[in-house]
Amino acid sequence: MTELTKDQQKIKDEIERARHSIKTDGYPMSIGEITNLYRDGEIKLDPAFQRLFRWDNQQKTKLIESILIGIPIPEIFVAQKADGNWHVVDGVQRLSTTLQLIGALEDKEPLVMTSCKYIPSLENKTWKDLPIETQREFRKSKLKINIILTQNSDEAQYELFQRLNTGGTSLSDQEVRNCLILMISPEFYEEINRLKKYPNFLDCLRLEKHNFDKEFHMELILRMFIGYANIVDYKEHGSISSILLSEFIDRETINLIRNADIDGFSSVFKRTFDQLKNCLNNESFLKYDHTKEKFYGSFNVSTFEMITTGISSNIDKVENLGKDELKKSIVDIYKEDAVIDLLKHGTKAIKRFKGLTEFSRTYFN
Repeated sequence: MTELTKDQQKIKDEIERARHSIKTDGYPMSIGEITNLYRDGEIKLDPAFQRLFRWDNQQKTKLIESILIGIPIPEIFVAQKADGNWHVVDGVQRLSTTLQLIGALEDKEPLVMTSCKYIPSLENKTWKDLPIETQREFRKSKLKINIILTQNSDEAQYELFQRLNTGGTSLSDQEVRNCLILMISPEFYEEINRLKKYPNFLDCLRLEKHNFDKEFHMELILRMFIGYANIVDYKEHGSISSILLSEFIDRETINLIRNADIDGFSSVFKRTFDQLKNCLNNESFLKYDHTKEKFYGSFNVSTFEMITTGISSNIDKVENLGKDELKKSIVDIYKEDAVIDLLKHGTKAIKRFKGLTEFSRTYFN
């Protein structure tokens, strides 16, 4: 037997520890059994997932048709908490649809089906319109349930959801992150959701429609809040060069929810974009070319982080500047050697964020 190297043994040990820490089980269950568990409160469809990702009736009807004609349905993943209850983290729409059809889904009218390919007669029909034999067959249809035992925490449940939704999905990082926010603090989510509609904020963003569709403007607010709150402990994230930006925003979002003043930030957020709307409007987050004496290019995320952090952190002083003086301050920041260096191509995202936000807080003071 070949002797393992030190690194190989370390890898093997880490795999074994991870396998022991994550326990899984799985078996097929009939829709009737699942319905009974739901009615008894033993399987939960968390509002965090239901609120964000909803199917229309055509998508729901397509799923019902697939079940009726025997097309295999993707597995359902549930997290089992300490109380033994199952929390669905992947498959919410599939289970919600079957429950709605039967009339068991809380606060939802029974599903009225639309047109579909193989059973066109389902159009405009409900559960009561189906033959008794078909209803029985539907209840007996089985779905594969995968049970994963997690720590009894929102973060552990979110991590499971995140891992299950990173392959073959069209969800953006922020759409998935919204689930984390809702699980920990619905109030925080609602406030950020309100801020993303603030007119002066929207007027300053030169973004394509698909960016808004994927909630990128909501992520921008979190980036600004992270810079403004200034409570990041970069040592907790390990090496700056190896931090994934999405994971950094996830962790710091939790930090904001638990340790930052969302109401205070909301006020400063609006005051910041009132100033920027009046000063530069949709040129606020373009780079400035001093040789051509004009703003150029497209929306720049790093510029957004730098400008919003600097202004929001010094909003009282900025509001005392005139429009022309604020514009000059923004234009002149692009002359600073530290900014020129940090904006160079190839700079790691977290290093750039840390450097630009620290610099701008001092610059606008």
